Amino acid sequence: MSKLLKKRMACAVLALATANSAQAIVYDVSIDWENYLNWTGVVDTTTDTFTLTSWTTIEGRTFTPLADQFPITFTAQTATGSFDVADSWDGTIGSDWAFVSSMTLADVDWIESFYSSFSDLYLAWGGRAGLFAPFDYSDNEGRLGWVPTGAGLLTSPHNVVSVVTEAGAPSLPAVPTPTSFPLMATLLGGAGLFLRRRKKAR
Repeated sequence: MSKLLKKRMACAVLALATANSAQAIVYDVSIDWENYLNWTGVVDTTTDTFTLTSWTTIEGRTFTPLADQFPITFTAQTATGSFDVADSWDGTIGSDWAFVSSMTLADVDWIESFYSSFSDLYLAWGGRAGLFAPFDYSDNEGRLGWVPTGAGLLTSPHNVVSVVTEAGAPSLPAVPTPTSFPLMATLLGGAGLFLRRRKKAR
């Protein structure tokens, strides 16, 4: 087998290994604040983010962002920086980190009118962001950050129930694309044909 063909086959094997390792584990999340609110979204362990895709208020008991505000991205953070969410994440949020949005309550466009003075309060899951110095991560997955419940009224519920299930699919396409397996098969087939021709030539 020529050195060039060996090199190509080695590259193909490496590409396949990279593809398998690049697949993120994605978790579907449903968060319920009984009789008030439901959030749904996904946690991606590659980007360490929680993406909020829907916000449903019950009987108007909380304010609701306009539809064009979604998705809203939250990043996993500690008091000192980013947090690495494990691929085997079990749905719990420790007392030293939380998912925090970069959007303050004043940044969000709400269906209801809202006071822009709340520019130092952030949406969060697993802690309270803003109004504390700088964030309060001492809670767990049962806590939401500040939620507007009326004109000038806010709350930070600590009794929410979250259900986390593995989505069973990568959030990003494999690198390289799924055509990597046919590519490998083509290279291997080419190698066999090359060897057979060399034997006949002898």
